Amino acid sequence: MRSTINLIIITFFLLTSNCYASDHAKTDLGKGFEYYEAQNFEKAFISFKKSAEQGHAKAQIALGIMYQSGDGVLKDPKQAIAWYRKAAEQGHARAQYNLGVMYMFDTGVLKDYKQAVAWYRKAAEQGYAEAQFSLGWIYANGNGVLKDYKQAVAWYRKAAEQGHAEAQCSLASMYYEGHGVLKDPKQAVAWYRKAAEQGHARAQYQLGIFYIFGLGVLKDLKLAKGFIQKAHENGFEKASNAWTEFDLWKY
Repeated sequence: MRSTINLIIITFFLLTSNCYASDHAKTDLGKGFEYYEAQNFEKAFISFKKSAEQGHAKAQIALGIMYQSGDGVLKDPKQAIAWYRKAAEQGHARAQYNLGVMYMFDTGVLKDYKQAVAWYRKAAEQGYAEAQFSLGWIYANGNGVLKDYKQAVAWYRKAAEQGHAEAQCSLASMYYEGHGVLKDPKQAVAWYRKAAEQGHARAQYQLGIFYIFGLGVLKDLKLAKGFIQKAHENGFEKASNAWTEFDLWKY
């Protein structure tokens, strides 16, 4: 059993769910997913490669993931880029997003914010929430584009409305700070709450702080205690400081 499963591999398993429901379960692509789930990575790689060479976009992105992670093949970011690009050029949103990530973090290719933005945008315009969030972050921070809080809010909102917890938390922050929207603590609370209900630690912490100071809500230290405690249990470091600073243990 592998010791580490990174985010992009988790994304890979999400990709597999549609395959088994299709009529192609016994194709090379389907066999690849079966082998991968059984952690027979070498056979998975062979099956995916056969399918990818026939132009199947899902197989191409699967190969990209395997080259990036080093499952069943020597890790090779440049090969990952090449296969992501093949799928991305067929309009595969997940591949477009992954290609954007590679450009953003100079993995297998020189860092290029403009290329990252271009590929994120292609995926985001297809409704891919992770890409929408990433575009929001880029506009909020001015990486590869002029800083534009209104654009940041627009993209955060698209992802947030799809249930993307990090986007919900970021949108809440924009409402609290008044960046790109009118300052509105109640809206901030509403979006923090959506993210907190998904277990987002920073959102849980922020809700706790809002209840401590009565920002957008009535002051309620018992509720504050509950949210701060959840944030602490989810590993948010600032939660421990808030616990002692505001004597939440009393409530």
